[in-house]
Amino acid sequence: MSSIRTFLLLTLITLFLITGIITAIVNYMSISEEIQEVFDAEMLQVAGVLHNLVNDELNAAGSAKYQSPRIIKDAFFENKTIDDSAFKSLGADEDEHSMPLSKYDKTLAFQVWNNKGGLKVQSELALELNLKQAAQGWSSQRLGRDIWRVLTVEDPQRDLWVQVAQRVQTRNEESQEVAFTSLLPSIALIPFIGLFVWLLVGRGLRPIRDISAELKQRDYSNLHHLSKNNTPDELHVLVQSLNELFDRVQEAAERERRFTADAAHELRTPLAGTKIQLQNAQRLAETEQGQTAINKSLIGLERLIKIVEQLLLLSRLDHEETMTDSVNVDIGQLVEEVLSSYRREAAEKKVTVKVHAEKGSIVRGNENSLHILIRNLIDNAIRYTLDGTCILVNVNNFTLSVIDEGPGVPEEQLPYLFKRFSRGVEVRQKGSGLGLSICKQIVNIHKGHIDIYNRQDGKTGTVAQLTFKELSPKYHP
Repeated sequence: MSSIRTFLLLTLITLFLITGIITAIVNYMSISEEIQEVFDAEMLQVAGVLHNLVNDELNAAGSAKYQSPRIIKDAFFENKTIDDSAFKSLGADEDEHSMPLSKYDKTLAFQVWNNKGGLKVQSELALELNLKQAAQGWSSQRLGRDIWRVLTVEDPQRDLWVQVAQRVQTRNEESQEVAFTSLLPSIALIPFIGLFVWLLVGRGLRPIRDISAELKQRDYSNLHHLSKNNTPDELHVLVQSLNELFDRVQEAAERERRFTADAAHELRTPLAGTKIQLQNAQRLAETEQGQTAINKSLIGLERLIKIVEQLLLLSRLDHEETMTDSVNVDIGQLVEEVLSSYRREAAEKKVTVKVHAEKGSIVRGNENSLHILIRNLIDNAIRYTLDGTCILVNVNNFTLSVIDEGPGVPEEQLPYLFKRFSRGVEVRQKGSGLGLSICKQIVNIHKGHIDIYNRQDGKTGTVAQLTFKELSPKYHP
């Protein structure tokens, strides 16, 4: 389940559709059955009317009048109004001829007979279909190409049989039309109900979206409690758990910061003291072997001091996700300051450093961190470039490039340069493998991008390219 909102929408809409379809089918079948019963009731009424009319005629005129069957025009039941002749044939009053009939009666066929005198009254449609006499009650007959539902009613006192038939296909068509028409309002409401469900789900999940939006805007330096105001009861436990987590993270961060500060103080003092003692011992050593041993110890101690400083710096940077004490920094000027402290190293290797810096290359950042970043890049370039070569430092707009003329880096090792303690297989220069990791962390804090690749201009060497993204707004030097 990738989204609660999607899950709820799909589940609710699917459940609604399934329920609606089942309800529609049940209602459709129920309404169709009711309509069929209405048709049957109308056929019963027609049979009753025919019986009463024929019975009245028999009482008035006697049975002799019905020696031959009376044929009633189909217009009596098929037209929307009853004509005069139809009513006159059954003794009806002339002023009632305009009474409308139901459209369901337009395919009715009927006939009346007795056991003694035979057929008495018959509609044209019954004559055409050759409506068959049947036993009393409901039955089905195939007349022509259609199936007809037939009702046969007996009057034993007058020895009369009344038979009314209606085409089944017409009954089904009319019942389906009525049933479908009754379902149209429910079908028309489906889009509106779907929209209503979508709005309700969105409104119900709004507190979760608000909490997510607030968490996205936070960083490592913002571990304040989430507010419980206007938070649903179901989210109180979640908010409380997050607040407790913030407290634990903040306490852990404080402990690590205190440890880093204490470690920096406690380690630097004995290391510096040991270095002084070794330097004193070097001056007092009488033999050349003693001088060599102490000199190696000093080199190892210098490396240990640098590693400790880098580890402490990395530990501090790991706890910084955003810039602190940010100011406008001139990258070109910062490069010149860093190079001034590396003149001796460059002179020892007879390396020339050329700087091309555009004026106004100002970025927003922490000056101390940027100083460490540029210092590590230039230190790497001087250390790994060949003796007597040239290092180019270009500052163009907000991009810094440091290009050396060293042996380069194997392509398969380039992706691992920023990993801690990663120095490559054939590296002979001294180092700890932490310098580029520190650079990467500082660049991430400044929302920038750093990349190292081999030169593509036909010369050996590497290019360390740094691009800053957060610029100083409206800077005026």
